[in-house]
Amino acid sequence: DQRFEDVAKFNYQRMLERELKEKSEYESKAQETAKVQQAQLAEWKEARLAEIRDEMMEGEILRKKAAEDLQAERRAEEARRNVAIQALVETQKANAYLKEIKAHEAERVSKEERKIEEYAAEKGR
Repeated sequence: DQRFEDVAKFNYQRMLERELKEKSEYESKAQETAKVQQAQLAEWKEARLAEIRDEMMEGEILRKKAAEDLQAERRAEEARRNVAIQALVETQKANAYLKEIKAHEAERVSKEERKIEEYAAEKGR
C-alpha cells in the first residue's frame, strides 16, 4: 500500500511539475505574442502617421501649386492687359499722326488750288 501511495505521490508530483512547466511555457508564449502584437501595433501606428504626414504634405504642395498658378494667371492677365493698352496707345498715336498728315495734305492742296486760281486770275487779266 505504501508503495502505491509513493507511486501515486510521485505521479502527482510529476503531473504538477508538468502543469507548472506548461503554464510557464504558455505564459511565456503569451508574453512573446503580446510583445509581437505591441511591436506590430507600433509599426502600424508609425506607418499610418507617415501616411497622414504624406497626405498633409501633398495637400500643402497642391495648395501652394494652386496659389502659384493663380499668381501666374494674374500676371499673364496683367501682361495681356498692358499689351492691349499699349496697342491702343500706339493706335491712337498712329491715328493722330495720320490726321495731322491729312490736315497738312489738305492745307497743301488748298494752297496749291489758291495759287492756281491766282495764276488763272492773273492770266485772265
